[in-house]
Amino acid sequence: MADGFIGRSRVSCHDNMLRLLIYIASLYLANAQVRDCPLLWVRDDVSQRCYQFVYDQQSYETATMLCAVESLFSLDGYCFKFIHPTVLLPTVPHCILGKSKWLTSGEQDLTIAQMFRWMGDSSVLNADLAQFMSSGGSGTVLVFTFKDVEFKLGLAEVSDKLNYICEISMDMAYMVLNQDRDFRFGTYITDEEAMTYGPQFTKMPEDVIMIAASKQAYVDCRAMGNPPPTYRWFRGDDERQINEEVSPSTSERYTLTNGKLTIQLPNEEEDAGYYRCEVENRFGKIISDPIQMSFGFLAEFSNVKDAPVPAVAYDGTVVSCSDIKYKPDVVYNWMRQGFSGSGFEYIYTELMPYMFISTNGKLYFTEVTRVDEADYYCQVTLSGVSSTVVGSSQPPSKTSLAISLSVSDSAARADWGPNIHNDFIAVFPKPPMRGEELRMECFAYGSAKNYENSWSYSWSRAGKAMPAGTKFTDLNRVLTIENVQREDEGTYTCVVSRGNAASDSKSVTINLEARPYFLVPLRAQHIDEGAHLTWRCQAGGRPIPYYTWYRNGVEITTSTPDMTVNKNVLTITNADAELHNGMYQCAATNIHGTTLSGAQLQVYSFAPTFAKSPPKESQDAALRGNLTVACNPEAAPKAEIQWLKNGNMPLSTGGNIQILVNGYLHISNINSNDAGIYTCKATNIHGEAQGSTRVYVRLGTTINRILGPKSQVNLNDTAFLRCEASYDPVLDLMYAWKFNGRELDIEDDVHYTLGTHSNTRGLYIKNVQFKHEGQYECIARTPLNEAVSAGVLTVLGPPGECGGVFADPHTVTTTTILLYWFPGDDNGRPIDYYIIQAEAVIQPNVWFTVRAGVPDVEAVVDGNARGMRSIMVSGLDPGNGYRFRVQAANSYGIGMHSKPSQIYQTKPAPPSRAPTGVSGGGGSVGDLTMVWKVLSRVYRGGPNVRYIVYWRTYSTDPNHQWSMTEVSNVNTTKYVHQVGDTNYYMKYEVKVQAFNDYGKGPNSTEVIIYSAEGLPAAAPEKVNADGFNSTAMEVYWISVSDTRAAMKGLVRGYQINYWANNNDDPPLTKFIRYQGQRDTGLVIGLEADSYYWFNVQVYNTAGLGPRSERYTQETKNPAPFLYPQEAHVHSNGAESVKLTWRGISTSVAEDTLRGYMIYFWQANENYRTATEVRVDRKPTEYILQGLKKNIVYAVRIAGYSGGGAGKKSPTVFFTLGMEREQIFSKSSG
Repeated sequence: MADGFIGRSRVSCHDNMLRLLIYIASLYLANAQVRDCPLLWVRDDVSQRCYQFVYDQQSYETATMLCAVESLFSLDGYCFKFIHPTVLLPTVPHCILGKSKWLTSGEQDLTIAQMFRWMGDSSVLNADLAQFMSSGGSGTVLVFTFKDVEFKLGLAEVSDKLNYICEISMDMAYMVLNQDRDFRFGTYITDEEAMTYGPQFTKMPEDVIMIAASKQAYVDCRAMGNPPPTYRWFRGDDERQINEEVSPSTSERYTLTNGKLTIQLPNEEEDAGYYRCEVENRFGKIISDPIQMSFGFLAEFSNVKDAPVPAVAYDGTVVSCSDIKYKPDVVYNWMRQGFSGSGFEYIYTELMPYMFISTNGKLYFTEVTRVDEADYYCQVTLSGVSSTVVGSSQPPSKTSLAISLSVSDSAARADWGPNIHNDFIAVFPKPPMRGEELRMECFAYGSAKNYENSWSYSWSRAGKAMPAGTKFTDLNRVLTIENVQREDEGTYTCVVSRGNAASDSKSVTINLEARPYFLVPLRAQHIDEGAHLTWRCQAGGRPIPYYTWYRNGVEITTSTPDMTVNKNVLTITNADAELHNGMYQCAATNIHGTTLSGAQLQVYSFAPTFAKSPPKESQDAALRGNLTVACNPEAAPKAEIQWLKNGNMPLSTGGNIQILVNGYLHISNINSNDAGIYTCKATNIHGEAQGSTRVYVRLGTTINRILGPKSQVNLNDTAFLRCEASYDPVLDLMYAWKFNGRELDIEDDVHYTLGTHSNTRGLYIKNVQFKHEGQYECIARTPLNEAVSAGVLTVLGPPGECGGVFADPHTVTTTTILLYWFPGDDNGRPIDYYIIQAEAVIQPNVWFTVRAGVPDVEAVVDGNARGMRSIMVSGLDPGNGYRFRVQAANSYGIGMHSKPSQIYQTKPAPPSRAPTGVSGGGGSVGDLTMVWKVLSRVYRGGPNVRYIVYWRTYSTDPNHQWSMTEVSNVNTTKYVHQVGDTNYYMKYEVKVQAFNDYGKGPNSTEVIIYSAEGLPAAAPEKVNADGFNSTAMEVYWISVSDTRAAMKGLVRGYQINYWANNNDDPPLTKFIRYQGQRDTGLVIGLEADSYYWFNVQVYNTAGLGPRSERYTQETKNPAPFLYPQEAHVHSNGAESVKLTWRGISTSVAEDTLRGYMIYFWQANENYRTATEVRVDRKPTEYILQGLKKNIVYAVRIAGYSGGGAGKKSPTVFFTLGMEREQIFSKSSG
């Protein structure tokens, strides 16, 4: 039997397998395109393709990347894809295909009903294969199996983990065993940092949404390359036509620093659109993904109040936010103010759990009562969607007019619900997008009595566990998955329960859409002149993307010589350095955008060299065995190989000598005369090189590449145990592997794979675990003899699981217990410390650390021969049952938890903790409201828990008398004491204590709270106003004294009411509020040359105080409409210039011209740094002093009046010592 592979293969399948496994691992010429398949791949002559069946269950996208990037045999850097079964592969044994379902590259195109595409080349499933579709399975990915003797296609989910099949055409199979090439190929460069190469993006630009008031906008791209690349930016109104260069030479507003483009004073008219970064060095050019710069806005709420929202007591209800226009997105918050005049308060659902604020902007009530009757205010803040950047650190925010919730009385209903609202399950964003945060909301109506303790929300995913990283917030009503991926798709169900009385559920199926993302990105190609190249990219995306190819930033068309583009496949039939060298990009596009992947193509032509791969100095060969001597010169085009023996005897194929297709020398039936020095001479059109190896002949089968006696590998890494024999080919050779004396069944264990590494046979152990530690034997067997090489593999990692965790029940107290355990294996490094964790029985699956970092030396039990460890655990809470577990740690990390101990009960005692969250305040005048959180069951210590609430007026006297009351229900968390109307906004000290049948627990920390505020008694005085400009008025007043007598609380701010002078008693006045204590405020948005009335009110949390007297004032006339013209700069002196301009006049409708404003600044600085100079009306000239040479300045001029500064003249640029032509000007209002 010829050299094959074995790992206890099944006999019934073995013969067929060997006919399909092509022995060509050493038969490839480095640069020749031999039409055959690599070792351990299956060949199909009908389709002229090679297939690799991989027993390593992975998800669809992971398998795609593994096929493309790194298979079991280190197939690194080449483009493979899933099998495209245009044939039924009748020669493949059913013992392979019947193993399981096999993933293919077939995926459903969701934009077209029942259409499937082979994603490897984007072709559509043809009708011949469609007939093999079965009804089994569900999902969007095609899989195939052999059932009995019939081939079938079925379906699987993207997240299903299955075996998979890789495919490569025979034309490209030579690349599997081709030399590893990088940009050092063909050079003497060995330092990776010194190699030269074309530009590669390290950071793609991102979409930007600018706020209108932003001073600057930034877009940024970054790339690496050697030599360092240069950058350019382009803009366009269409994503497909981005060709208008944006640079400092086109506008003073642009600054380009490396790849960062800064735009000063961005405005929608000039700057909105699509942008693209272009990067170039001497090897070629690449272009970035197109991005969009857009300008967001947040309009005003309507000044017409929404109609009241009617609701019936003890029903659920919803309050919708008033309509407002915005772009791109907003975040919602809600506030409320009671009809009785109680203060504003933000709505926090943590404190008001029966309410829910949805991402859709609505405020939902599980059950509404008269307590909820109030004015509600919707506050919206402009935000970007998750894939964009908002160009402002202070996005605008607007607050709606009051939205009144009017609750009509109704008889209280018995416990009812839950009924999930029709708006839910709500999914955001719409549509849900891969890579963004997925948010699902669930909300139900029902009886809100004892809401926090009786209601529960839970989530599940049909047939699968919840995705890793899933978070639940807002009482589990909100499920979020950050960076959601296609593996997270599925059907999610929300179950809402009201205790054990009733429940409701709803489900939603999540199908993500996605901007294109590359599963098979382009990788650099290093090929010989005249070679054939098939270059493939593959992108995921939904809808399925289409493809465009670029070379050096220019789209590849049919007119490009020797190039063919077919969807995601680029073919070059006759590589030529002059025609084809450069930077290539594959662009994938769907409705969500375009994503590019780029790489460099290098075509080589140079003389042979052994500089990086010299032949071995010597090799051993078995008598009558075989030997292959490698010859691996770098050369382009391929080198012709000539072999010489002992320096002068040419060798050729004949007798026991064979020169293989890849240039290696193969000697069979070795005898003693074959010993000697063998020289490989490599020659091509550019020159020649040579290298030599001495061959020694030995007796018997030998293992010439043996296992190391001791090998170490880190946990979860991949180990490779090498073993290769020299043997007599007349005899059958079989390799077998033993582990700890037992022969391995490699086929049935996915961790083991036979393969090659660095041209050496051996055994791969993937994802090594501790169970793989032990002695391995490689056995090379022939009928004559067998050679054995053995070695020990040690797995290094965190310590093993501790065992035998128990406690001494005689040591149990109310808070402590003595714990014992036995350490596990140290796994190569000494144990440093232990971590002790506990779980309270009443809080199952909530483990917490009770002792951390217990040194091993401190835990040793003296005199115990079995290595027992012990530690006293303290800090437990009384009256609780606990289980314990232990972890050990060493320099590799923390090991597995031990198995939990049995339950041990601490002794009962008074409560161990005080209630938390003690606070209060607010309510109606005369109320002293005190609140706290329910004492957790863990801290109650014993039965019959109650509370004692203490309060007293604030005093520095520590003996000042406390008042107190008992609250008998442990779930009650609020107590209101009436202190009287005259005791408004009084300072009190409050504390809360829990107690049970065993006694009183500790008091909470004393906190200061205030009784409820009253409405302010005083009004601002001496209100007056003065024109600020034509559309704004400065209002002044004498502020209200911030005293308890005047304010009946604290000054929270002032409200300026204003209305037009033509209406003495308007039904609705406009107002603007300013927070805090102040005596002035600016009212904007007024009409020019108009009279307005003003009055002012102070407010606190109870509401508004009385109105001040009113005051009327007229706004100023408008600022100048015209701007100065004919602005010129003239030489004047060593540090000055003379500025002249043609003046302006004002009309009767404008305010009287007072003079001119001159604005000048260094042209490379922001306009906001400009120096302002105010000059008289006449003459219309001015000397600018204090200027510096060799600096370009910019200047603009505007007329000004009492109405403000008018429009500015176009920008003029100048430097000292010469008059310059105007190089850029722009009108500005």
